[in-house]
Amino acid sequence: MDAPSKEFALAGSLEELKIKGRLVVHGSHRPILVIYDRGRVFALDNRCPHMGFPLECGSVEDGILTCHWHHARFDLESGCTFDLWADDVPICPVEVRNGDVWVKTTFTHADLAAHWHQRLANGLAHDLGLVIAKAVHGQLAAGVLQAEIVRQVALFGAQNRDGWGVGLTILTALANLLPVLPDEDAYLALFHGAGRVAADCDGEAPRRERAPLGSRPDPAALKRWLRRWANVRHREAAERTLLTAIAAGLSPAELADALFAAETERAFADTGHSLDFINKAFECLDLVGWQ
Repeated sequence: MDAPSKEFALAGSLEELKIKGRLVVHGSHRPILVIYDRGRVFALDNRCPHMGFPLECGSVEDGILTCHWHHARFDLESGCTFDLWADDVPICPVEVRNGDVWVKTTFTHADLAAHWHQRLANGLAHDLGLVIAKAVHGQLAAGVLQAEIVRQVALFGAQNRDGWGVGLTILTALANLLPVLPDEDAYLALFHGAGRVAADCDGEAPRRERAPLGSRPDPAALKRWLRRWANVRHREAAERTLLTAIAAGLSPAELADALFAAETERAFADTGHSLDFINKAFECLDLVGWQ
């Protein structure tokens, strides 16, 4: 490992780094900040992940790097932020060879799609627009299909709010437009849809899991029961009946018939929103897959 390689760049001598405390490596890659702190050498992206301010202008104390632009703080070793709104800063491997400091100039992950999938999950969970924006862009750049991103966001919205929210309606409406949008606008549609779902779920209790009935009544009986529970506003009974219909293998058309039959008897309930929500839920399933 003493010979230079295309992946590693010379930052300077260890003695120089000790004297200066930090060095910046420039090249065809992104600027890399190399820091000497408490007898160890660290290397990370020189751009603050929040708004790009040069981290070389920040301060280091007790293993914590602080950006002076918005006071975002980062763990030097891992690059992880203590302030979730700022996002984590990428790090890169660093080696000391014969008194010289070498840094690997690539910022990447073994599985980019999986990495950005997890980052989107984190962004949605904490309603962090910056993280959502980066994660949507990262997934698209990694070749993830648009429908897969819509599916991830829709599942998050369904699981983390006890009821259909306007964010899921917006996500579905925007997702319907994706086939006719240019790439840049498609990215914005996905970002705004995901952001609205995250905002809907922020601070909400997650949906309680309910189970289908142990029996499998025929479709006609399930349809009658669903109408009965809708009329008397018995939510738990209606949901268990619907879950039973799904478990019994009713087709999308049969499920739609049962739900719309129950809803249209109370067409003006909730000023008609629930009728629209049912329609959008079926559109969303058409987009992301009924499985």
